[in-house]
Amino acid sequence: MSDMARIVVLALLFAACAPLLAQSADPVQDLKTLEQQWAGAIDRHDTAAVDAILAPDFRHIAYNGALSTRAEALAAASDTRRVMAQHLHDIEVRVYGDRFAVVSGVNDAQSPAGSARLRFTDVFVFRQGRWQAVSAQETMVAQPTHPTKN
Repeated sequence: MSDMARIVVLALLFAACAPLLAQSADPVQDLKTLEQQWAGAIDRHDTAAVDAILAPDFRHIAYNGALSTRAEALAAASDTRRVMAQHLHDIEVRVYGDRFAVVSGVNDAQSPAGSARLRFTDVFVFRQGRWQAVSAQETMVAQPTHPTKN
């Protein structure tokens, strides 16, 4: 094999493996951190950070069934009239191969309008050297009711 052929083969191998090299050794922790960063970016109206997390084909299904696009999610994140404080917990990450992951957990969200507990499921794809959210969905969790004492 000529030197030129070896260089071409090595270049092709590197190109094929480059996305794998960009991933951390612990994608579970990376995705837990990314979820927290995403919630914090929304709370701070940091649209640049949200923009970096959302994939071009991102779709969001809200707790009430409303479907929104990436552009609508970015517009909502930039709206400084929307005051949010989110606390994520019970986060579970399931990674499938080296390209797909599903993250679920609980979001205790607070705003001037009130508070809500939401279960969420987010789907991520690893492409262009990073994890990108392609889908997000929330379900409202009923608050426990306490019977009144007579």
